[in-house]
Amino acid sequence: MKKFVIIFLLLSLSVFFNSCDVIEEPYIEEGSLVWNGRKSLLLDFTGHTCGNCPDGHNKIEAILNNYGEAVIPVAIHCGWYSRIEGSNINQPFYYDFTTDIGFELGGDGITTGGALGVQGQPIGVVNVLKGDALKSPSAWASEVAKYISSFPQYEIEIDAFYNSVDSIIECNVIVESITENRNELHLVVYVLENNIVQWQRDYGSDPENVENYEHNHVLRGGFNGTWGEAIADKVYTEKTYQTKLGKDWVPNNCLILAFVYNSETYEVLQAEEIKLIEQ
Repeated sequence: MKKFVIIFLLLSLSVFFNSCDVIEEPYIEEGSLVWNGRKSLLLDFTGHTCGNCPDGHNKIEAILNNYGEAVIPVAIHCGWYSRIEGSNINQPFYYDFTTDIGFELGGDGITTGGALGVQGQPIGVVNVLKGDALKSPSAWASEVAKYISSFPQYEIEIDAFYNSVDSIIECNVIVESITENRNELHLVVYVLENNIVQWQRDYGSDPENVENYEHNHVLRGGFNGTWGEAIADKVYTEKTYQTKLGKDWVPNNCLILAFVYNSETYEVLQAEEIKLIEQ
């Protein structure tokens, strides 16, 4: 009888604590969403004078807290809100975050909206490099959730390092198919940087011009262009690339991103990133 009472109490406590453990979706927990190894690429079209864009940055951090390494974000500064407002380093918004890749994808906000037709910010795409896939930040988490349980068709391996003597970044990328498929593939390799402390307009702050804002996942450049290059071998491909470290890039904060997409549908099928290390 005593043994029965103890078991009953333990079961009751278990039910009580489980009923209190409420986790809002999206999440990856045993018995719910299962991540099978396919990583999602989230392109955030943003700008440092965009006062609503920090909301997008916050949404990304929430997604990363829930999904961890299953998601790779890229902050692409482009459009009207990426423009600088002078060259005086003692004044706000002098720093230029823009890249040729960013302008090609998201436009300059004056003459073009880029290949994806970006008209307003913040806005972004998850795993689809097409304008009709653009979504507001409130939809990004649900877009990521669509892919979490998908099984990957490819594995990507990256080795990346830089030489402080000549400031050359070199990376080796291996793409290997783990399922039979007939995808027409392109491989793209970018450089990203975290922990860039600069100005950001934030309508949720007072004052709204924030001097020491931390910009993360910032697109810095690429190794093989905006759209990458076709992969002829659909089973195993190995590529080596080099590029020059930007004069204001901090190597220890840099990441190398590689992803493959179907060049017929523009769906991103796998992505990977790795920290840059000194050789």
